[in-house]
Amino acid sequence: VDERAAHLNKVKAKLEQTLDEIVDSLNREKKTRSEVEKAKRRVEADVKLTQEAVADLERNKKELESLIFKRDAECASLASRFEEEQVSAGRVGKSIKELHAKIEEIEDEIK
Repeated sequence: VDERAAHLNKVKAKLEQTLDEIVDSLNREKKTRSEVEKAKRRVEADVKLTQEAVADLERNKKELESLIFKRDAECASLASRFEEEQVSAGRVGKSIKELHAKIEEIEDEIK
């Protein structure tokens, strides 16, 4: 009976030790899960901020592309107008030369 009691006490001690190890392991697992959840929430918040930043950048990109398109159109319009003005200035210059030539002719006739 004493041997059996000693054996059962050993088994009980071993089971208590195993239980303590399991409880410690469970506590470590809970702590690890808690840390993982905190890290997950931080990452999710970072992802959300990054997505918002990307959306802002995409919106800015579209606005800039639109502005560039408008500026290109304005530039083309101004270039066309400049060419028209150059042609017009060439005509006026030619007319001035012709008028000077006529004036010289008339002045020569008057003399």
